[in-house]
Amino acid sequence: GADFTAHTRTKIGGRGFIALTFYKSKATQAAERTTERMIYALKNKGTFAEYFSTLLAGEIRSAFSKDGTDLSEWTVTYPPRSQGKFNRMGFDQSEEIARRLAKKLGVSFSETFTRTDEGEEQKNLRARERYLNAEESLVPIKKNIIKGGKYIIFDDIITSGATVETMAKHLYFAGADSVFPVTVARTFRPSTYE
Repeated sequence: GADFTAHTRTKIGGRGFIALTFYKSKATQAAERTTERMIYALKNKGTFAEYFSTLLAGEIRSAFSKDGTDLSEWTVTYPPRSQGKFNRMGFDQSEEIARRLAKKLGVSFSETFTRTDEGEEQKNLRARERYLNAEESLVPIKKNIIKGGKYIIFDDIITSGATVETMAKHLYFAGADSVFPVTVARTFRPSTYE
């Protein structure tokens, strides 16, 4: 289910991406319900940003070290919430973690994308619709993208990979050398998204 990694053209420590946990919406087992509650708290209240960024920093350091990749050359970026959603919620959970993550790793942080308010929420869409929606709603800030740059893309949850893949394509098109996706959770692929 991680087809999007074929488009990232980067493997670090033998991995195409880092996900702290696998997540199933409407979970039935106790461990899955705990993960679901933590993800809900992160997305709706900004809770656990410090916790997740600390865990992710450790995983990234380990993978990059194992691979012999110089972490200092990388920049952390993220897909922003739409302005409308930001205004309703009062924060952007991905930005909160991405900023903390960059600081913990001692690397640069950059806002490389904006998001239009016209897009639908990804969680309400099927896989193909997610790709079209990401293409229509994510707008690269070309002046912030460094030619030859290396980017760690942080997204809170990866389901179809549409957002990460769209960002990777835009970053490569603007001259980036490498991208590497990092997420709190990778969702199981329910049959409704196939």
